[in-house]
Amino acid sequence: MTSQLDLFDEGDDDGISRYWQRRAAAFHAENPHVYRALVRYARQARRRGVERIGIELLWNRMRWDWLIRTDHGDDYKLNQNFKAWYARRIMEREPDLAEIFEIRRRDEAAA
Repeated sequence: MTSQLDLFDEGDDDGISRYWQRRAAAFHAENPHVYRALVRYARQARRRGVERIGIELLWNRMRWDWLIRTDHGDDYKLNQNFKAWYARRIMEREPDLAEIFEIRRRDEAAA
């Protein structure tokens, strides 16, 4: 069982706790289509001249699209806590999207 303190353990330089990094990585391993969809949406925005975009917008677009287009039942969930992990991963691995998301460190978000 996860203690409340585990949720806020020290993270690395990106400000995401190790607990959420592990959870997001496990989710990603089971759901690689989430990453592909976020990259596709970000590139659509980039092609339209968008320089910066919030991961929240893309995350909610994905939720909407899958709600309308898929027969997934109530079991399919996109955890809000994974957004920052995906934003950082995309910027790290997709050179054309390296600066598309504005990110905050954990201590900046709390201020």
